[in-house]
Amino acid sequence: MLVARTAPATALVALHRVSFRFDDGVTLFDSLDLTFDRTPTAIVGRNGVGKSVLAHLIAGGLAPTAGAIDRHASIAFVAQHDAGATHDPRCTATAVAHLDAPLAALERIARGDAREDDVGTLDGRWDLAERWRAALDDAGLPIDAGTPAHALSGGQHARVAMIGALLSGAELLVVDEPTNHLDLESVRAFEAALADFPGAIVAVSHDAAFIDALALTHSMRWTGEGWRFEPSA
Repeated sequence: MLVARTAPATALVALHRVSFRFDDGVTLFDSLDLTFDRTPTAIVGRNGVGKSVLAHLIAGGLAPTAGAIDRHASIAFVAQHDAGATHDPRCTATAVAHLDAPLAALERIARGDAREDDVGTLDGRWDLAERWRAALDDAGLPIDAGTPAHALSGGQHARVAMIGALLSGAELLVVDEPTNHLDLESVRAFEAALADFPGAIVAVSHDAAFIDALALTHSMRWTGEGWRFEPSA
């Protein structure tokens, strides 16, 4: 049995009878009904139950095999693994942060040769370049916009991706095991930054201290019979 909340009027993401099957034919989810609103939520469960796949489905990184997903919010997603982008020689730190398009739009506007959609791409973030530079400096990251992604360590890659998500202006932030590549000092800095994030947060994490620090008050927990939404222990 799959246990889910009834979709509230304020749902940011709603999964309707969603199924997901891998290319080898193995079914991970079958007729899954779940909703996510502004409640700070941790997705928890043993390895192999599909936590990361669920995060990708919520954020739009994967498409369901069957069913539908309604999204009523802008979403920023920080995935656990992004090796493809990291090893692309054309990929820079700004691309890891998914800020390459708005920063390029800002530069064109400043030069006076803006494209038709540049203002929309920027979405009101006129101080984005300054905030991006300040965030990198605050994180102690000795990089600039042109730093190639393959030059970043695992921890630097994770921190750059998180900085980009926090600067995205998204209404919902989905993060998948965000503390995996971070040392303790970086985890604490990340927790402090997330505490100021004005939107909703859904986090896949096995780190109980991280869940407590972020005040993720509820869990979407795999029980062996299905996903159950409940107050965090």
